[in-house]
Amino acid sequence: MPEQLRVLMLEDNEQDAELIAQELRRAGYELLLGRVDSEAGFLASLEQPLDLILADYSLPQYDALRALIALQQRGLDIPFIVVTGGFEELAIRCLKQGAADYLTKDRLGRLGEAVRQALEERALREQRRHADEALRESEERYRSLFEDSRDPVMIIGRAGELVDFNFTTLLLFGYTREEMLALRIQQICLDPQQADELQQAIEKAGAVRNFEIRLRKKSGETMECLVTASARQGPGGSILGYQGFFRDVTERVQAERRAQEQDRLAAVGQLAAGIAHDFNNILGTIGLYAELLRRNEKLPSSDQERIDTIIRQTHRGAALTGQVLDFSRRSVMEMHSFDLKAFVYEIQEMLSRTLPESIRLNLQYEGDHFTVEADPTRIQQLVMNLALNGRDAMPQGGDLTIRLSRFSLAPGQTPPAAGLDAGEWIALRLADTGSGIAAEDMPHIFEPFFTTKPPGKGTGLGLAQVHGIVAQHNGLVTVDSRPGQGTTFTVYLPAAGVEEASGQHFDPPSDDRGQGEQILLVEDDATTRQAMWEILQALNYRVSASGSGEEALQEYGRRGGEIDLVLSDIVMPDKGGVELYRALQAINPAVKIVLMTGYPTGQGTRELLDQRQVTWLQKPFSTEALGRTLRQMLQR
Repeated sequence: MPEQLRVLMLEDNEQDAELIAQELRRAGYELLLGRVDSEAGFLASLEQPLDLILADYSLPQYDALRALIALQQRGLDIPFIVVTGGFEELAIRCLKQGAADYLTKDRLGRLGEAVRQALEERALREQRRHADEALRESEERYRSLFEDSRDPVMIIGRAGELVDFNFTTLLLFGYTREEMLALRIQQICLDPQQADELQQAIEKAGAVRNFEIRLRKKSGETMECLVTASARQGPGGSILGYQGFFRDVTERVQAERRAQEQDRLAAVGQLAAGIAHDFNNILGTIGLYAELLRRNEKLPSSDQERIDTIIRQTHRGAALTGQVLDFSRRSVMEMHSFDLKAFVYEIQEMLSRTLPESIRLNLQYEGDHFTVEADPTRIQQLVMNLALNGRDAMPQGGDLTIRLSRFSLAPGQTPPAAGLDAGEWIALRLADTGSGIAAEDMPHIFEPFFTTKPPGKGTGLGLAQVHGIVAQHNGLVTVDSRPGQGTTFTVYLPAAGVEEASGQHFDPPSDDRGQGEQILLVEDDATTRQAMWEILQALNYRVSASGSGEEALQEYGRRGGEIDLVLSDIVMPDKGGVELYRALQAINPAVKIVLMTGYPTGQGTRELLDQRQVTWLQKPFSTEALGRTLRQMLQR
C-alpha cells in the first residue's frame, strides 16, 4: 500500500508543482496535497496537520527562508525541503537555518530519498520527545532507526572515541567493528580540527544540524558529510559526548565543484579563444619570415642557427596555445577511425626514446578490436603527457604499464566510473609504480596551472590538457593513486565499429612547389598577408591578395576563371572564411578553398571541413605544411 503523505507545497508554478507531485507518487507516496503561493496562504495552512513542506526558494512576494523561520517560530516540527530552480545562496542559507534538504528542479530523482530521510529524522526527534512516556518503546524504535538508517549513525564519547555505530557505518568506511572501536573521530577526519569544532558546537548549543565535515575511509577515499547531532547527557547534566547522523553528500559536493570548474574552464577558454587568433597570426608571421630567411644559402652558419632557434621557439609558442585550447575544449579536432592497439605500438617506439632505461615499459591487451573515432594527434599528445607524468613520478626507475581493454555497458548496469553511459567503451590505462599523488592534491590535478613539481619543471598544463582532450572525444578520465605505491590514469573512449576503421591515407606529393597556379589569398592582417604573399611566390604560385571577405568576393567575381584555389583566414571582421566559401560556392560550385585558423572553429565549421573541396590549416604553420596542403588540394 502506498504511504499516505500530507504535503504542503509553497510554489507559484503549477507545472513545477505537478512534476514534483508526480515524483513523490513515483516514490510510493499517496498524496494529500495542498498548494499555496503567498505568505498569508502559507501561514493559514500551518493550522492543519502536515507531514512535509516543499518550498520553492523564491516567490514574487515571499521566499523559503522566511517561511522556514515562520515555521520554527511556531514550534512546529515539520520536515522542510527547499526545491530550487538552481544552486542559489538562499538554498544554502535555508540548510543552515534548519531545512531538511534542498534539491534542484532539474534533478528531482533524489526527491523520494530526501523525503524518506527527512521523515526518518523527524521520527527520531519525536522518539526523543516521547522518551519519558515510553522509555522501552522509545529505545526499540531508536535502535531500529539506528540500525536501519541509510546514513552512518555514530555515538561518540567526550574524548572522540567511537562508542557505537550502525552497520551502515562499517559498510561505508570499510572497517571491521573491532577496528572502528579502536578509533577516535579525529583519526577519520581529514582535518582533525573539524572534529573538535563539531564537538564544541554541540556542547555549546546542545545540537547541530548540517555541520560540514570531511571524513576519510579506510581505503583513503574522502567523503563529504553533513552532520546532524545532539549531545548525550549524563547524571547532573554532564556532557558524555554526542550522537549523530553523517549524511554522505560527496556526490552533490563534487557535482557543485565540477560545475564551478566548468565555469572556470569556460572563462579561461573564452580568454584563450579571444587571444589565439591574433597570437597565432603573430607566431605565423615570425615563423614564415624566419623560414624565408633560412632559404638564403648565403647566410653564415651562425645566423642559420639563430633562425632555427626562432623557428623552434615559434613552435613552442604554438604548442602552448594548443595546450590552452585543448584544456578549454576549444581545439579543432581532425577525427579519423583508427585502431588504438596499432597506434599504441607506434607510440611505444617514441616512448622508448623518451623514457630512461631505468623505466620498464609494458604493453598489455585484453581482447581485440580497439577502433576509436578520434584525432590521432590529440590522442598521441594525451598518451605522451600521461607517460611523461609517470616518468617524473619515478626518478629512480620503475614500471610503466599501458593496458587496453574493451567492454560493453548495458542500460542500468553500474559503470566502472561515474558518468559513463550505456554502450561500447575502450579503456586505455597508464599505470606507474612511482611516488603517487597526495590526497590533498587529488581534487586539483586536472586544474590548469596546478603542479606539484618544482619551478621550471612543469607548467601545470599537461593533465589539464589530457582532461580537455578526453572531454572533446566524449570520453572520461579517472585517476587512482596511493602515495608511495603509484598512480593509474584510465581514459575511457567510445568504441567505434570495427568496420569503421579507415585504412586510407594520403601520400604527400614528392614536390610541394606550385606549378604557376593562381592563388587568391584572403587575410585581414596586413603583416601576415605580406609574409604569406612572399611564401606563396617562393613556392612558385601566382598570387592576388585581398584584405577582407567582401574584397575577395569582388576579386573572384572579376577573375574567377583564372583562380585555381582560394586560401583564406577563417576569422575576419566583415565576412569570415566560412561565409566567403558559401558565397563563392554560389558563384562556382567547384571552387577549392583552404581555410586557415588560429582560432577554434564554431558550430557548423566541422561539417564544412569534411567536404572534399575544403581543407584547413592550423596557424601557425610551416612553409612545408602550406606547400603540401596546397598541392594535395589542387590535385584533388
